[in-house]
Amino acid sequence: MNKISFPGLNLKFEISPIAFSVNNIDIYWYAIFMVFAFIVALIIFKINNRQI
Repeated sequence: MNKISFPGLNLKFEISPIAFSVNNIDIYWYAIFMVFAFIVALIIFKINNRQI
């Protein structure tokens, strides 16, 4: 478990690095964020490519 805390707000969380599992395959949070960032980058690239 990873601990995340916000001392100024008096909040503390314990978050598992594994988001979910599918058929004994673990999907990690960082993989979800990387795929999301890649999709956003593709969308931005397509929008900018149309303007040229």
